Amino acid sequence: HIYSQGRAANKNLLRRRHLSSSSTQAAGGSSSSAIFGKIFFPSLCAITFTLGTWQTKRYFEKIDMVQKRKDDLSLDPLSFEQWRLLNHPTISNLDGASSS
Repeated sequence: HIYSQGRAANKNLLRRRHLSSSSTQAAGGSSSSAIFGKIFFPSLCAITFTLGTWQTKRYFEKIDMVQKRKDDLSLDPLSFEQWRLLNHPTISNLDGASSS
């Protein structure tokens, strides 16, 4: 007897859900929200994927930059003349004497 009451209640609930969903579809309220959902959700997925891809790329760029800095720090120091020639190859005389 209790089992049959539970089944009857489930049938009534299903009938109400079916009626409410068919009435909103007939009124046209659900179609605009369905279109919005079909556009909005995939765009969120695309944005999330793009940001994740960008973050991954940026992460590996930073790892490479840190490794390059570590490698640079492990090198022997340059003398001032070596540094000047590397950074300013066109300046040949640093003592202030002009060539005119």
